[in-house]
Amino acid sequence: MNDWFFDTGLWITVAVVGGILGFAVLYLSIRSFLPRVARGIGGDRLVEMLIDQEESAGKWTALLVGSVIAAAVGLAIAAELGADVAIAKSRLKEIGLDTAIWMGTHLVRSVLIVIVVIFITRVNFRVLPPLFRTSVSRGKTGIELDEALKRADSLAQFSLYAVNAVVILIATVMLLAEFGFNLAPLLAGVGIVGIALGFGAQHLVRDMIAGAFVLLEDHYRVGDVASVGGKTGMVEAVSLRRTVLRDLDGIVHMIPNGEITTASNYTKTFSRVNLNVSVAYKEDLDHVIRVLDRVCVDLSSAAYFSELVVEPLRVLRVDSFDDSGIAIKVTGVTKPIRQWEVTGELRRRIKREFDREGIEIPFPHRTIYWGNQPTAQTETAGASVDQPAPTLPDPGEDIILPADPWALEMETLIREAEEAEGGGVRVPAPLMENLGEIRKMLKRSPIALFTSIDGTLAPIALAPRFARISPAVRQALSVLANRITVVILTERDVASARSLVGLPSVIYEASHGLEVWEKGTTTFATDVPAASRDLRRLARAAKSALNGISGIVIEEKPFSVAVHYRQAIDRAGAREAVSSFFETSPYSAGLTRYEGSMVIEMQVSTEITKGTALRSIVEEHKIKSAIMLGDDITDVDGFKMLDLLRESEGLTGCNVAVMGRRRMAPPELLSSADYQLEDPEAVEVFLAWMAAEVGR
Repeated sequence: MNDWFFDTGLWITVAVVGGILGFAVLYLSIRSFLPRVARGIGGDRLVEMLIDQEESAGKWTALLVGSVIAAAVGLAIAAELGADVAIAKSRLKEIGLDTAIWMGTHLVRSVLIVIVVIFITRVNFRVLPPLFRTSVSRGKTGIELDEALKRADSLAQFSLYAVNAVVILIATVMLLAEFGFNLAPLLAGVGIVGIALGFGAQHLVRDMIAGAFVLLEDHYRVGDVASVGGKTGMVEAVSLRRTVLRDLDGIVHMIPNGEITTASNYTKTFSRVNLNVSVAYKEDLDHVIRVLDRVCVDLSSAAYFSELVVEPLRVLRVDSFDDSGIAIKVTGVTKPIRQWEVTGELRRRIKREFDREGIEIPFPHRTIYWGNQPTAQTETAGASVDQPAPTLPDPGEDIILPADPWALEMETLIREAEEAEGGGVRVPAPLMENLGEIRKMLKRSPIALFTSIDGTLAPIALAPRFARISPAVRQALSVLANRITVVILTERDVASARSLVGLPSVIYEASHGLEVWEKGTTTFATDVPAASRDLRRLARAAKSALNGISGIVIEEKPFSVAVHYRQAIDRAGAREAVSSFFETSPYSAGLTRYEGSMVIEMQVSTEITKGTALRSIVEEHKIKSAIMLGDDITDVDGFKMLDLLRESEGLTGCNVAVMGRRRMAPPELLSSADYQLEDPEAVEVFLAWMAAEVGR
């Protein structure tokens, strides 16, 4: 018995303990060491992959350990039954000794190589960007500083890519040598293949050399609008090999850098307004120029556009005598990429002022003689005099679009509410007919304006990224934010809301109030659980499960996942599929569901709502008068909180429901609203009126 214990039994014990230790080392490597290595070299996707494969890794490690233990027990049983296992035991001892020697030399060196690679890459990430930003931006201010910082970021990105690639390549060769690979044939083969590829990769080498000069000489950067290789669009990516542009049609153009002979950058350092305004020959040019000068001065000094205009707009000269009118040139300098926005607003204001002053904008006319008829008729170019103008459909109508199941459900709820209440659903009074009451509220400061975005400031779009806020709305908000507190209460996250609204002077209460941006600082709610990992898994599961449904758009946010089905052909079927997925997905547990017009959203469960966000702003800024604009079910909490503050705190204020194109505002929203506005266009008119009132 003692011989068995000190021989076979001890050997089995060592094998079992070694297997358990191997399991622990492998499991900890997958859970801790490997993600750190991946994160150290910038491999965020690799980190997520390792985390996602955690369960599979556990199964494989368990299988490996089980196999080792089973083999050890099998050898022990075979020895007890009289089998000759001396050769197997001797071979295992040799393998163990060789493994120990290898781990004491090559493994240690391999680990040191990996540590050095992590250290160098992290030093690069920390040192190179600040170094480039400091050296390139030295002595520059204003717009030149912004442009220099963009160039520094591009150079830093290129340098990080090049340096890290070289470091990782050298480390890979060293690791292969440590693992016993014979590098001589490999290097010789690479040399031969390199020579062969050199003849066939001349265009690739040419592209990379040209790309290096594009980056070093700063021809254009990501975000610029440029004409490259005969294509014009916004630069989405610049690499050593190619430049990627996206034009206004959404078409992505990929141009090899070696084929670029001329590149025109429309937005480098500054942009210019260059507009020709035509007037009829009968007009008094001195009067026309005075009107244009007045429009240019008003636009250049407007609260919003003054931040975009670098050099004031002005009338440059009478440019030409054309066939049907006289062209007057107006020029000015704007911040990069803002010239189109300023030019569009300039055209709008010129048309408005010309209408007021009775100045004619010429258009081609044509005189037609009908055979021997003594009279002549005049037509506008391109139109027929004897055919009635075609009747165009109302662009607001749903001509071909499928039915919206959410709207149908709202109609049912409204009908049920009408039957239950007997007198129908309460419809708030039109806001524009009660501006006297709003004027009284504006006299009690401090004042706050709370407003949603989608469906209120911007019309509902097919997908969130297609939403747009009109320049008039943005200008009115900019004027208001300089005089009162303007708060954006939205389901969007801070980054998306700021990108869409584009005003640094407002407060963003984003993600239903879970994150707040004010004066350059973003804060998050403290009682929100750390559910970002489950939300990422929910989003990935949604992409996999709903991949076969055309028109589905999945929007990932910091605290929620939203699935839009506005572009789906079968909206009812898409909604049922999305709803069924959220109900059955294990990652939906503990999340709160919101449903709006053609969107279903799952959010982190918390007591924070738009109502609590509104209250915190009122208390922090000591607001005495407040107006809230909203359009969907998520705004009801804000409406109710404003009602509560009016009753308990003596706050003066009103709730305004934006009805929407099909007037499908939820009954709960209507019952909590004091007034109504028809749609985002009516909101634009109201905000312009409000901006004028607070400016008096």
